[in-house]
Amino acid sequence: MQVPDLAKESIKRYKVIITDEMLAEEVERLRNRYGNMTEPETVEGDDTVLNVTFIETDAAGNEIEGGIRKDNSILVKYFKEGFRGNVLGKKKDNTIELALDEAFDEKEKQWIVQDLGLDTSTDKYFKLVITKLGLVEPRELNEELFKQLFPTEDVKIEEEFRNRVKQELEKQWDTESRNQLQHNLYHVLLDHTKIDFPADFLKRWLKTQGKEGEAKTDEEVEAEFPNFINQLKWTLITDELTKKADIQVQQDEVRQFAKQQLLGYMGMATMDDEQDWVRDYIDRMMKDRKYVDDAYNRLQTQKMFDWAESQINAVDTPITKEEFSHMNQEHQHQHH
Repeated sequence: MQVPDLAKESIKRYKVIITDEMLAEEVERLRNRYGNMTEPETVEGDDTVLNVTFIETDAAGNEIEGGIRKDNSILVKYFKEGFRGNVLGKKKDNTIELALDEAFDEKEKQWIVQDLGLDTSTDKYFKLVITKLGLVEPRELNEELFKQLFPTEDVKIEEEFRNRVKQELEKQWDTESRNQLQHNLYHVLLDHTKIDFPADFLKRWLKTQGKEGEAKTDEEVEAEFPNFINQLKWTLITDELTKKADIQVQQDEVRQFAKQQLLGYMGMATMDDEQDWVRDYIDRMMKDRKYVDDAYNRLQTQKMFDWAESQINAVDTPITKEEFSHMNQEHQHQHH
């Protein structure tokens, strides 16, 4: 087996450009996310949230006995632009009569149909009883918000805040870019490593791997074989590179992995691992053989990719968010 010389491979490292528009959108998103929910008297604009009960009716607006009845919440901007006039000015306990096909555009309609548990048929009528109105009041850009979002830093003025938000956006997109680079590395290693497998022998073996001892059909074997060979090939490549880079995973690293997972579950940034319950959780996970093996493999694979990334001469390439997202979608499309 000959693994390719990564230093000679041509790979791009994309750097997503953070535009003023992206920054403005993110600041607005944070203002709304941490905003205060108010309860207006009437529906005033596109961002008003309507808590409603969907009640199925016939075309004349009469309730259907045994029909759908379901609570939901919906933003005014989810309605078709031409229909919103029927919603504006409404108050709590008012009703709105509608036909799904006339009130919503395709995307929103499919979301509502799914939520109501309907089949693909959208030729349905409902009356919506408004149970509550809500409106998010965006937070002021002041020191109180800055402190809430960056508690360990001394962010005092709006310019500093925007700079910090921009740094966070860059970090997020750098992570996306790194994932994409490592995905490309995976394909380079897989495509440029030559291994001659005894195909006939492996197909015969694969044929015996059916459920409860039943042999697979030739068609099933042929369909599964490419994926099976890729997995086998990747295992051999991983073993080879792990030896070449002398990659080790220590027990302390597995413990730290378990702690980071716990932090992720709880949505926390830091945690005192001297606390008894934290230590107990980690000790319990370390006794779970399947968990430890999985954590070990993930850490080993990540270290292998880190090493492989250090071997390449990646060309830094600026790219827009749209181009980057489109490129990833195209790539996923090709591999499905």
